[in-house]
Amino acid sequence: MIKKGNILFYFEIIIAFGMLLFSVLSIRGTTSKDVSFTDIKRTFEDYETMKGLRIGGKDDAERRYGISFSERGNCYIRYSEVLLNVTEFAIIYEPNQDTRYIQEDKLNEYLQELKNKFNNYGISQNDLLKHAIIETRGDYIIFCISKDAKAWEEAVLSVVG
Repeated sequence: MIKKGNILFYFEIIIAFGMLLFSVLSIRGTTSKDVSFTDIKRTFEDYETMKGLRIGGKDDAERRYGISFSERGNCYIRYSEVLLNVTEFAIIYEPNQDTRYIQEDKLNEYLQELKNKFNNYGISQNDLLKHAIIETRGDYIIFCISKDAKAWEEAVLSVVG
């Protein structure tokens, strides 16, 4: 025979387990697909606004944005080497959450530096910078400065989920 006190105890355990399960699922709510950078690069080969932009990787991202990567982190970037062209794209894969937060902060700092740099004279650059995108989706950070930033973001999301 089960005593009334034992029923309450088991009920509390079930509630605690349910809350733990809910917390874990909530944290993992913004997951992303495991996708190769080859697939991501292939997605952007046909974009006209990507043509003429230099292709880079982790070393370029470290130099440009001041970010570092965990051992498993990776990056694909496209950027202009023309002084007044602010068009830029980066997709960063970083499975380490703490490192990803730091990377996102560094990208925001970089974007703010560009905004300050073009504040007084770069009308077309300012418009692009004002509509720049920095979005984290699961283990990925998407960084876009372009007239096609929204389309680039949607293309990345279609690949990484």
